[in-house]
Amino acid sequence: MFFYNINRHGRSPATPDHGNNVSISTVKKTILFFIFFVICAVTTYSHAVENKFDVDVSLYPFSGPSTIVSLDDGLSQAVINRVSGKISRIKHDQVVFERTIDNFKPFDLLAVNDDLYVTCSECGEVKVLSQIDFSLKKTIPVNQTATYMTLSSDRSKIYVSSPLKSADTISMIDIASRSLISPPIYDPDLNIVEKLVTRNGKLFATSRISSSINIYDENTLMNLNIPTPTWGFVPDDIVVTDNYIYLSSIEEMKISVIDLETFEKIKDIEFNGSPGRMIFDGDHYIYVLNSNRTGKVFRLDTDTNEFDDNSCFQSGNCFYTGSDPEDAVISRDGKVLYVSNYSDNAISYHFISGKLFIEPRDVIVKPSDDNAGDTGVSGTTGEESSNIVTLKAGGGSGNYLWSVNGGTLSATSGDEVSFTPPSDEDIYKVTVQDLDSLATATSEIIVVDIRVTPETLTVSDQNPLPFNITGGTPPYTVSILQGGTIEHFAGESDFTFSPPLKDGIYTIEVMDRNGAKKYANVVMASEGVTVLPADASRAAIIVAGGPSDTHINGIWPELELAASEIYRILYEEKGFTKEQLYLLSPVDLDIDGDGIEDQGTIRNEHGVFLDESYIGDAFQWAENAKELDQPLLVFLMGHGSYDKYYLNVKKPENSIDAETLDQYLDDYQQSTGNKVVVIMDSCHSGSFIDDLAGENRAIITSTGEENIAFYITHSDNKNTVHSFISYFSTWIRKGVNLKECYERACVDLENFYAEESCSSIYDTQTYFSQNPQYEDEGDGDYYDLLMDQESDDGVMLKNIYIKRPSPYANSSRKQHSILSESRSLKGDTLESISDMTMSIVSMNGNSIGSLSAAEPVNLKAKVGIAQSNIEAVYAILKPPGMKMTATRDENDIIHLSYPQIRLARTEEDRNLESPDSEIWETLWNGAVYKGCYEINFYARSQNGTIAFSDAITLSVYDDDAPEPPEAPDIELFLGKNGNDISGEDSTSKTFSKSDHLTINFMERLNWGYDLYLAIFLPDGRIWTFNGAFDGIDSSKISNVTYDPASIVKWKAERIQDNKLTLLDMDLSQGIMPSGQYLVCALMVPQGKDLFDMAPYWVFSEQLFSIND
Repeated sequence: MFFYNINRHGRSPATPDHGNNVSISTVKKTILFFIFFVICAVTTYSHAVENKFDVDVSLYPFSGPSTIVSLDDGLSQAVINRVSGKISRIKHDQVVFERTIDNFKPFDLLAVNDDLYVTCSECGEVKVLSQIDFSLKKTIPVNQTATYMTLSSDRSKIYVSSPLKSADTISMIDIASRSLISPPIYDPDLNIVEKLVTRNGKLFATSRISSSINIYDENTLMNLNIPTPTWGFVPDDIVVTDNYIYLSSIEEMKISVIDLETFEKIKDIEFNGSPGRMIFDGDHYIYVLNSNRTGKVFRLDTDTNEFDDNSCFQSGNCFYTGSDPEDAVISRDGKVLYVSNYSDNAISYHFISGKLFIEPRDVIVKPSDDNAGDTGVSGTTGEESSNIVTLKAGGGSGNYLWSVNGGTLSATSGDEVSFTPPSDEDIYKVTVQDLDSLATATSEIIVVDIRVTPETLTVSDQNPLPFNITGGTPPYTVSILQGGTIEHFAGESDFTFSPPLKDGIYTIEVMDRNGAKKYANVVMASEGVTVLPADASRAAIIVAGGPSDTHINGIWPELELAASEIYRILYEEKGFTKEQLYLLSPVDLDIDGDGIEDQGTIRNEHGVFLDESYIGDAFQWAENAKELDQPLLVFLMGHGSYDKYYLNVKKPENSIDAETLDQYLDDYQQSTGNKVVVIMDSCHSGSFIDDLAGENRAIITSTGEENIAFYITHSDNKNTVHSFISYFSTWIRKGVNLKECYERACVDLENFYAEESCSSIYDTQTYFSQNPQYEDEGDGDYYDLLMDQESDDGVMLKNIYIKRPSPYANSSRKQHSILSESRSLKGDTLESISDMTMSIVSMNGNSIGSLSAAEPVNLKAKVGIAQSNIEAVYAILKPPGMKMTATRDENDIIHLSYPQIRLARTEEDRNLESPDSEIWETLWNGAVYKGCYEINFYARSQNGTIAFSDAITLSVYDDDAPEPPEAPDIELFLGKNGNDISGEDSTSKTFSKSDHLTINFMERLNWGYDLYLAIFLPDGRIWTFNGAFDGIDSSKISNVTYDPASIVKWKAERIQDNKLTLLDMDLSQGIMPSGQYLVCALMVPQGKDLFDMAPYWVFSEQLFSIND
């Protein structure tokens, strides 16, 4: 249940990606089996059935499909089309989209952390793509060629093979920074390196022309020089399990099984065909592709190292797939095997879970308008309806019988049926039975129609608003998703809601006892803010000045990134359509990855460069859109001088001056009557304000008229641009008004330079002199945040929010019958709006300064509480060099495990009478590692409102301070009579009853992790510890039972890079029986469920024994 199998490869594929499984040793498997045992004790499972396979679905057409991987959303796969060079994304039996990368022939794929890594065998590069839209994030040059990849056991690195005759190399890529860790490692023992696979800290590499295997240390890539015999053939694929190495040979028509400890051949498994690609499910079975026209896939049992039968006609261990199966991958839930069939140009998939199931298992739908009748089956479902549910069975023989206790089914047999609910609200059960095994599986369908009245309101004050709930099953729960206050609610049908002062859309979620949800929305428009309807007319012009030649235009890579980011924010997050965006660039840009150049992009061919005429074309395009529901947005970025913006810095004559740009704006506004916002990020852009200022027009510039603009990236992260317009667009993404976007971008820019100064890269006073400005009154008098002068400007910008159009404005909400559809109301159509009635600011200034290692520092924050009761205040840390663990919750939302320090309300503050703010503080001495720390304060009110402060920094450059480790780590130490025996062999780790036993542990980079410490006793008991145990104080241990709540986490002191005591006792006390013991230390992302976090565990173990 915890195993994810990902890798897969070209014509002769590589082994599974054990970094994407929980790649575990026997010891770790013991832990997982224990967790599985606990869960099984409290969960009822469906009856298992013997697998009998068939082709369930084939997807056409592809173009020589080869390498295939499962993506991190658990629902999609990516596949390389070798003939066309395209990369396709498939989801739910459909090809979602495809992409071709120019001058790049993809060879291998690897999916990790929402990135898709692609190698190029001919150009020696690794492309990093977004798994969402295959947009390019980064290019990593590796060597003259780059072929197979595999993930490290700890999921922090990727290894890439580069087969070059007499110059083979293996490269390491750091996943966090998407960059090479060091130059490629050359090993003269490599001989046309082929497949790579990791297991338990070792990297195994096969050769294309040799039968030998080279074995390396995963961290250092040092050849361990483990002698391996020659097997008599060149392996086509390799799988490594906890006990064996499996090598397949198409030519020899066999699979050899090698003992992992002795490297002696255990047996040859004769194969009736051509065994090529092998896919390990991480636990029990290896699926072997028969790489010929017969198109069979066989299942090998790793416990017996045997196929039950090589005949597909006589047993269930084999199934047909298609001609020339090239590669395969197991879905993240372990239920489906996807196979790429090269000659058929098809992807087939097959249920392999070995357990009858229905998908989906639990659904919430709206009742039908007309009663569909009692239990029954109709020959046709008639017209399609949004509340019809499609159910699919798998894992059985395919000989199914369907039934339901209400509503209507489209059929009683087959793999797939449709369910039409009746008009009565109730819980209905659809059951499928496998007529061969008599196993059954059930899907529960809740038919409910919750109504919240009113569904939407537009208000301009904070007066309480009454709401009523009908339908569903009480009691109800009511939650606020953005801000405001719920009153007079007791779980029944009536409540009131008071919105906050800040303009925006506030969502109320109502949920009944069965989990059915409904949403109501309050539009707060006290300052005349326009809430956009679903069909809002909008337009934006994005210009990135050229040329793209970095020898001439040194900031082009940064400009391309900045322009692409603005385009993505507007298109993907703010609901702009492609027709509403006009992109001017000196090169073709396909930002959304759909294979089509984005609108307005100009080809830089035959000496054609951007010039003023293209700006004219852009405004003509905007004029054709006529009246807009929101001001026209114009983003200009690139080089500039006084009163000039360069469209092509190579040809200064290809520029536009302030007077000409003003004329374009005048003509546009006279024709359309629309407002305009111009955002310029170029040197001396402030010189444009006097000319461009006008009625219904706002001008934002990144500099004053005498100042220089900067576009900065770092070598360790070239995908992030530090510039005014990049920070500005980040705040557009967060949904604040444009005035606040300007203010926060100024602060972010200042903090960036302060942090760079902290890192001794830039001097703040020298570099931070951009002086961003804005003007929106039309009088030419600009506002400069840094100068802090009095100004009437800002009214227009304060009322402009760049938000996704709301389906609630000027229309009633459409009914969504299936929960998965209406869930999008939370994240996809509504912005997250902070409640500005609560705020938090640091009382430490922008920087605390430099500290010695572990020097105590008082972290202090002031929380504004106009109408909120503060529940908790935290300091959130971003330590130096720390790679945060990204985890997913039940809604598939990614969270970073940043360390949190809880603050307490001060006594002096408690004595204040009727304060409008509270002061919270704590003393922290955890800055033990050398480097620069970033700290944000976070406050949460009792009604769920949250607020964040701007970041502050502190630095530690103490010579005695250790450098931060590359990754979180925990180590266990065994002590025998005062001597450390942790690194000794098993014989030395044997204790007698007269010995003294100590067990210590040391954590490194434990911020953001909970700690679990356990000892498995030989009599079957398991102890978990909340503190150090001396053999006497039994309150420090918990005997684990079948109740998961009996597993306790460590609650005692935790100190970075220091040995702490887990157990210290004389064995003569007699409380530890004779036998073998396993000690386990487990770091789990903070606040997360232990069982759900298996892929993210940081793990250590020690074995020892006690004799009588």
